[in-house]
Amino acid sequence: MIAALVTSCASTTSVPNDFQFDAHSAQALIVGSITYESAIGRHGVEATARDGGPGFAAGVGYGAWPPLGPQFDEELRKKGGTFAVAVRPGQYTLQRWVVQSGQRTRAPAQPLLIPFNAVAGRMTYLGNFDFDADGNVTLADRAERDLPILRKRTPALGTAPPAVAIRSGARIDNLGKDDAPRVDPTLYVAGAGDHAQTQPATTAFDSATMASVQDTASQQDSVPRGTRFFVIAEIDGKPVDRDAATASVSASRGMGPNMRVVEVERPVPAGKVRLKLRASIGHAAPIQAIFAAITSDGPREAVGVVDVALQPDGRYRVNGVIDELRTEVWLEDARSQQVVPGSRIAGALPPEGVKAAAAPLRFTCCNLHYDPERWISNANWIERPFLPAGTPIRVYEFRKDRAKAVIDGKVAWLGLDYGDKHQTVDQFVSKVAVKDDPSETIKTYPADVQAAIRAGKVMPGMSKEQAIVALGYPRVDLTPSLDAPSWSYMSESDEKFALSWNAEGRLVAVEASPELRALVLMAP
Repeated sequence: MIAALVTSCASTTSVPNDFQFDAHSAQALIVGSITYESAIGRHGVEATARDGGPGFAAGVGYGAWPPLGPQFDEELRKKGGTFAVAVRPGQYTLQRWVVQSGQRTRAPAQPLLIPFNAVAGRMTYLGNFDFDADGNVTLADRAERDLPILRKRTPALGTAPPAVAIRSGARIDNLGKDDAPRVDPTLYVAGAGDHAQTQPATTAFDSATMASVQDTASQQDSVPRGTRFFVIAEIDGKPVDRDAATASVSASRGMGPNMRVVEVERPVPAGKVRLKLRASIGHAAPIQAIFAAITSDGPREAVGVVDVALQPDGRYRVNGVIDELRTEVWLEDARSQQVVPGSRIAGALPPEGVKAAAAPLRFTCCNLHYDPERWISNANWIERPFLPAGTPIRVYEFRKDRAKAVIDGKVAWLGLDYGDKHQTVDQFVSKVAVKDDPSETIKTYPADVQAAIRAGKVMPGMSKEQAIVALGYPRVDLTPSLDAPSWSYMSESDEKFALSWNAEGRLVAVEASPELRALVLMAP
């Protein structure tokens, strides 16, 4: 909870002139200056305590005309004043600046979220907050000017050791503006000593006590339609003021169906922390949300609380997936992209996901090539990337010329594009989705054969079984029987290549153009 804004004019202070620190003081002082150029307005800054205790606010100027006292500060040589606020020692977060002019209040579009420490028995200098005539706010180090003025106006400060919270020479322009969505905060506690000798901060915030977590969003045309948002909803039981979902919807008002995605990144205390994560779908226009509610297969949201341990100076992001099969959200390390243990939350399965989960678990018999739409043709085109043999697969819907499957958490189609007079979809699927995982058998092959299979290629001396694992089955309309001495395959560009076998069923030759040979045959 933020304390009431201090209301004196040129010099803002909540401490009496005879205020003194002692060795056992349970107080700290936050000091700084606020300057402005506007003709009228109450200009202030607000901070919250990270432990949930009372925050503080400080401000100068007047929100009504005519001003009730002088606005120009002779020593600062600008309109404004200094402030000195007594607070409990601890960790704080600078939340926002605010300008009150009559009935109008201005504040940044998103929280500043700049952390700093208030040290017991010391004064922590935040810097100078300068509001220009165009509405821009700058936070800068003006300690050489401000600290002598502060000590002169509040004699008690003369006995308080300094703890500088803004690095020497630092300057942040357009503080909290939409055109600067990622502010590079430079606040940190330098401890007692001469301000000029402080060391530059090496991270965006106090790396010894904080980590950063970024919300993520993705705009997709896939089912279900809408922008996917993966965000932090609460930190240690306290709702966040703003996340990527609320910020994006707010920024998209008046833009019709076009969603303007706003990135949100916030500092979070390092160490053990309880986070509420949420996955949801957002829409720019209300009519889109209404239509989605009518046509969708039910609410698409995953939300839950996780207990995690964040590393100091760690960078994390909330990520997830919302598709026709599942809704999930998790926290991952932004650098390694590894999911933080215990952070994965799954929402209720949609009908499609229920069907897929009920299908029996099988494994791909061989390397199965697929196109960008994850169509796996029975031609198994060699030019395309492939899913390795042994990949788990669940086939849950059959049609005349194709079958729908989930592979590696994504929908794929097994297509009977050729030879429908020689086999049915069921027969094709039974060949490529097998009960026993071929990975165990592959481990028994010679090392060079295993390497060829991993590359999706064949090599002389391979058995027919090994060649099928590497290239898949030949086209059934071109090679009706696997007992034939030659197997025929076709490339995606309708170029034919063939494998020739000896009487013992070992590969002896590959007949193909030089280009296809390079794709099919493992180099010696």
